[in-house]
Amino acid sequence: GPTFPKRLWCAWELFTIFAFSSQEQVLDRIVLYQLKGEDCDTSLKDLCNFDVLAARCFDPNHEARLLRVICALGTDRFNARMRHMAQQIRKQN
Repeated sequence: GPTFPKRLWCAWELFTIFAFSSQEQVLDRIVLYQLKGEDCDTSLKDLCNFDVLAARCFDPNHEARLLRVICALGTDRFNARMRHMAQQIRKQN
């Protein structure tokens, strides 16, 4: 949905996939479903501009812990992989 790029727990799920899989494997495993009334192109455009540091958790303690791990492995790398994934999915659609 449209809030996905802003929810850190959602980003975390993809972060764990990216940590253990190649970009090609990720593209083979990720399936996007259009929700009723949702504009998939807009959602993919948002993911093309993904920034993990703009994502939030309801609990600031969870947010700090998740970001500590993500930052240790590199926010720029994670952002780049998320953006690349979104661009590839847009090309397929």
